[in-house]
Amino acid sequence: MWVRWVNAIYIKTAGWWNYQPKADSGWYWRKICSVKEKLKSLFSEAELDQMPKYSIQKVYQKLVQQHEKVPWGSAVWNRASIPKTRVICWLMVQGRLQTRERLHKIGVCNTTTCLLCEAKDETRPHLFFDCEYSRRCLQGVEEWLDIPTSKVHYMGLLRWVKWKSQCSKFQKTAIHTAVNATVYNLWRARNDALWNQKVPTPSTTIRCIQRSVIDRLAHIGAKQSSTNDQIWWKSKCTV
Repeated sequence: MWVRWVNAIYIKTAGWWNYQPKADSGWYWRKICSVKEKLKSLFSEAELDQMPKYSIQKVYQKLVQQHEKVPWGSAVWNRASIPKTRVICWLMVQGRLQTRERLHKIGVCNTTTCLLCEAKDETRPHLFFDCEYSRRCLQGVEEWLDIPTSKVHYMGLLRWVKWKSQCSKFQKTAIHTAVNATVYNLWRARNDALWNQKVPTPSTTIRCIQRSVIDRLAHIGAKQSSTNDQIWWKSKCTV
Protein backbone atom coordinates (compact mmCIF):
# COMPACT_ATOMS: atom_id res chain seq x y z
CA MET A 1 0.00 0.00 0.00
CA TRP A 2 2.83 2.40 0.88
CA VAL A 3 4.56 1.64 -2.46
CA ARG A 4 1.35 2.40 -4.35
CA TRP A 5 0.93 5.65 -2.43
CA VAL A 6 4.53 6.73 -3.17
CA ASN A 7 4.05 6.00 -6.88
CA ALA A 8 0.77 7.89 -6.96
CA ILE A 9 1.94 10.96 -5.00
CA TYR A 10 5.65 11.32 -5.79
CA ILE A 11 6.99 9.25 -8.67
CA LYS A 12 3.87 9.09 -10.89
CA THR A 13 5.09 8.39 -14.44
CA ALA A 14 8.76 9.22 -13.81
CA GLY A 15 11.44 6.52 -13.76
CA TRP A 16 12.78 5.83 -10.26
CA TRP A 17 16.43 5.69 -11.35
CA ASN A 18 16.51 9.30 -12.58
CA TYR A 19 13.79 10.67 -10.30
CA GLN A 20 14.60 13.81 -8.29
CA PRO A 21 12.40 14.93 -5.36
CA LYS A 22 10.80 18.34 -5.36
CA ALA A 23 12.03 20.97 -2.91
CA ASP A 24 8.74 20.85 -0.93
CA SER A 25 8.83 17.04 -0.51
CA GLY A 26 8.87 15.66 3.03
CA TRP A 27 12.28 15.30 4.69
CA TYR A 28 11.94 11.53 4.96
CA TRP A 29 11.26 11.24 1.22
CA ARG A 30 14.24 13.46 0.36
CA LYS A 31 16.38 11.26 2.63
CA ILE A 32 15.24 8.10 0.82
CA CYS A 33 16.09 9.73 -2.49
CA SER A 34 19.54 10.79 -1.24
CA VAL A 35 20.25 7.15 -0.30
CA LYS A 36 19.24 6.17 -3.82
CA GLU A 37 21.73 8.69 -5.24
CA LYS A 38 24.46 7.17 -3.07
CA LEU A 39 23.63 3.71 -4.39
CA LYS A 40 23.93 5.05 -7.94
CA SER A 41 27.60 5.81 -7.23
CA LEU A 42 28.13 2.15 -6.27
CA PHE A 43 25.87 0.22 -8.66
CA SER A 44 24.60 0.64 -12.17
CA GLU A 45 20.90 0.24 -12.86
CA ALA A 46 21.66 -3.03 -14.65
CA GLU A 47 23.56 -4.42 -11.63
CA LEU A 48 20.63 -3.76 -9.34
CA ASP A 49 18.18 -5.26 -11.86
CA GLN A 50 20.29 -8.43 -11.95
CA MET A 51 19.83 -8.98 -8.21
CA PRO A 52 17.06 -11.57 -7.64
CA LYS A 53 16.21 -9.43 -4.62
CA TYR A 54 17.87 -6.47 -2.91
CA SER A 55 20.82 -7.67 -0.82
CA ILE A 56 21.81 -5.59 2.21
CA GLN A 57 25.00 -7.68 2.50
CA LYS A 58 26.18 -6.90 -1.04
CA VAL A 59 25.48 -3.19 -0.70
CA TYR A 60 27.23 -3.05 2.69
CA GLN A 61 30.30 -4.84 1.33
CA LYS A 62 30.53 -2.27 -1.47
CA LEU A 63 30.25 0.57 1.03
CA VAL A 64 32.94 -0.89 3.30
CA GLN A 65 35.40 -1.23 0.42
CA GLN A 66 35.42 2.55 0.07
CA HIS A 67 36.59 3.14 3.64
CA GLU A 68 40.05 2.74 5.10
CA LYS A 69 40.41 0.50 8.12
CA VAL A 70 40.86 2.37 11.38
CA PRO A 71 43.54 1.19 13.87
CA TRP A 72 41.04 0.95 16.71
CA GLY A 73 38.32 -0.99 14.86
CA SER A 74 39.03 -4.51 16.07
CA ALA A 75 39.53 -3.33 19.66
CA VAL A 76 36.37 -1.20 19.88
CA TRP A 77 34.15 -3.74 18.10
CA ASN A 78 35.70 -6.70 19.93
CA ARG A 79 32.84 -9.22 20.08
CA ALA A 80 33.62 -10.26 23.63
CA SER A 81 32.79 -6.77 24.90
CA ILE A 82 29.32 -5.91 26.18
CA PRO A 83 27.50 -4.09 23.33
CA LYS A 84 26.85 -0.89 25.30
CA THR A 85 30.56 -0.60 26.14
CA ARG A 86 31.41 -0.90 22.43
CA VAL A 87 29.06 1.94 21.57
CA ILE A 88 30.40 4.28 24.25
CA CYS A 89 33.99 3.45 23.27
CA TRP A 90 33.16 4.11 19.61
CA LEU A 91 31.65 7.49 20.51
CA MET A 92 34.78 8.26 22.53
CA VAL A 93 37.26 7.54 19.73
CA GLN A 94 35.08 9.53 17.33
CA GLY A 95 35.08 12.47 19.74
CA ARG A 96 31.29 12.46 19.97
CA LEU A 97 30.69 12.00 23.68
CA GLN A 98 28.98 15.10 25.08
CA THR A 99 31.75 16.29 27.37
CA ARG A 100 31.38 19.60 29.16
CA GLU A 101 33.71 21.23 26.68
CA ARG A 102 31.42 20.25 23.77
CA LEU A 103 28.30 21.27 25.67
CA HIS A 104 29.86 24.61 26.56
CA LYS A 105 30.59 25.34 22.90
CA ILE A 106 26.92 24.97 21.97
CA GLY A 107 25.72 26.96 24.96
CA VAL A 108 24.22 24.07 26.92
CA CYS A 109 26.68 24.18 29.83
CA ASN A 110 28.11 27.25 31.58
CA THR A 111 31.28 25.54 32.82
CA THR A 112 33.91 23.22 31.37
CA THR A 113 35.33 21.91 34.67
CA CYS A 114 35.85 18.16 34.85
CA LEU A 115 33.20 16.49 36.99
CA LEU A 116 35.59 13.79 38.22
CA CYS A 117 38.64 15.77 39.33
CA GLU A 118 37.25 19.33 39.36
CA ALA A 119 40.73 20.54 38.40
CA LYS A 120 40.85 20.91 34.62
CA ASP A 121 38.59 21.27 31.59
CA GLU A 122 36.52 18.22 30.75
CA THR A 123 37.76 17.43 27.26
CA ARG A 124 37.98 14.01 25.66
CA PRO A 125 41.79 13.71 26.09
CA HIS A 126 41.46 14.85 29.69
CA LEU A 127 38.70 12.40 30.54
CA PHE A 128 40.50 9.52 28.74
CA PHE A 129 43.03 9.38 30.50
CA ASP A 130 44.73 12.61 31.59
CA CYS A 131 42.34 13.14 34.50
CA GLU A 132 43.81 12.03 37.83
CA TYR A 133 40.68 9.98 38.59
CA SER A 134 40.52 8.22 35.22
CA ARG A 135 44.26 7.57 35.20
CA ARG A 136 44.08 5.85 38.61
CA CYS A 137 41.24 3.66 37.31
CA LEU A 138 43.14 2.79 34.13
CA GLN A 139 46.31 1.97 36.05
CA GLY A 140 44.33 -0.26 38.42
CA VAL A 141 43.01 -2.21 35.42
CA GLU A 142 46.49 -2.34 33.86
CA GLU A 143 48.00 -3.75 37.07
CA TRP A 144 45.21 -6.33 37.18
CA LEU A 145 45.92 -7.53 33.61
CA ASP A 146 49.73 -7.22 33.68
CA ILE A 147 49.84 -4.22 31.32
CA PRO A 148 52.68 -1.69 31.80
CA THR A 149 51.21 1.22 33.76
CA SER A 150 53.19 3.62 31.55
CA LYS A 151 50.51 3.09 28.90
CA VAL A 152 48.24 5.99 29.74
CA HIS A 153 46.88 6.91 26.29
CA TYR A 154 44.21 4.94 24.47
CA MET A 155 45.95 4.50 21.12
CA GLY A 156 49.30 3.79 22.79
CA LEU A 157 47.64 1.06 24.82
CA LEU A 158 46.12 -0.51 21.69
CA ARG A 159 49.47 -0.40 19.89
CA TRP A 160 51.14 -2.14 22.82
CA VAL A 161 48.53 -4.90 22.84
CA LYS A 162 48.82 -5.45 19.08
CA TRP A 163 52.53 -5.08 18.44
CA LYS A 164 54.63 -5.23 21.60
CA SER A 165 52.89 -7.51 24.04
CA GLN A 166 53.47 -11.25 24.14
CA CYS A 167 49.80 -11.83 24.91
CA SER A 168 47.87 -14.81 23.58
CA LYS A 169 44.67 -14.33 21.58
CA PHE A 170 42.56 -14.90 24.70
CA GLN A 171 44.59 -12.42 26.74
CA LYS A 172 44.20 -9.77 24.02
CA THR A 173 40.46 -10.40 24.01
CA ALA A 174 40.33 -9.95 27.78
CA ILE A 175 42.37 -6.74 27.59
CA HIS A 176 40.23 -5.22 24.82
CA THR A 177 37.10 -6.13 26.78
CA ALA A 178 38.57 -4.48 29.89
CA VAL A 179 39.59 -1.31 28.03
CA ASN A 180 36.08 -0.93 26.61
CA ALA A 181 34.63 -1.52 30.07
CA THR A 182 37.01 1.09 31.51
CA VAL A 183 35.89 3.75 29.04
CA TYR A 184 32.25 2.88 29.70
CA ASN A 185 32.56 2.93 33.50
CA LEU A 186 34.46 6.22 33.49
CA TRP A 187 31.69 7.77 31.42
CA ARG A 188 29.12 6.33 33.82
CA ALA A 189 31.04 7.70 36.81
CA ARG A 190 31.13 11.08 35.11
CA ASN A 191 27.35 10.95 34.58
CA ASP A 192 26.82 9.92 38.21
CA ALA A 193 28.73 13.03 39.21
CA LEU A 194 26.57 15.15 36.92
CA TRP A 195 23.12 13.79 37.73
CA ASN A 196 23.49 12.34 41.23
CA GLN A 197 26.26 14.59 42.62
CA LYS A 198 28.36 11.63 43.68
CA VAL A 199 31.60 10.16 42.38
CA PRO A 200 32.46 6.51 43.13
CA THR A 201 35.96 5.95 44.46
CA PRO A 202 38.54 4.74 41.92
CA SER A 203 38.72 1.40 43.72
CA THR A 204 34.94 0.99 43.38
CA THR A 205 35.09 1.74 39.66
CA ILE A 206 38.02 -0.68 39.20
CA ARG A 207 36.12 -3.47 40.96
CA CYS A 208 33.07 -2.77 38.78
CA ILE A 209 35.23 -3.04 35.64
CA GLN A 210 36.83 -6.27 36.84
CA ARG A 211 33.50 -7.84 37.72
CA SER A 212 31.91 -6.88 34.39
CA VAL A 213 34.82 -8.35 32.40
CA ILE A 214 34.90 -11.58 34.41
CA ASP A 215 31.13 -12.03 34.14
CA ARG A 216 31.08 -11.17 30.43
CA LEU A 217 33.80 -13.63 29.44
CA ALA A 218 32.14 -16.33 31.52
CA HIS A 219 28.76 -15.56 29.93
CA ILE A 220 30.00 -15.87 26.34
CA GLY A 221 32.13 -18.90 27.16
CA ALA A 222 35.44 -17.39 26.07
CA LYS A 223 37.88 -20.29 25.91
CA GLN A 224 41.38 -20.36 27.34
CA SER A 225 43.01 -22.58 24.73
CA SER A 226 46.26 -23.17 26.61
CA THR A 227 47.23 -24.12 30.14
CA ASN A 228 49.04 -20.80 30.51
CA ASP A 229 45.83 -18.94 29.60
CA GLN A 230 43.88 -20.97 32.15
CA ILE A 231 46.38 -20.25 34.90
CA TRP A 232 46.59 -16.56 33.94
CA TRP A 233 42.82 -16.05 33.87
CA LYS A 234 42.22 -18.02 37.05
CA SER A 235 44.59 -15.67 38.85
CA LYS A 236 42.61 -12.68 37.52
CA CYS A 237 39.26 -14.04 38.64
CA THR A 238 40.22 -14.04 42.32
CA VAL A 239 39.57 -10.30 42.76
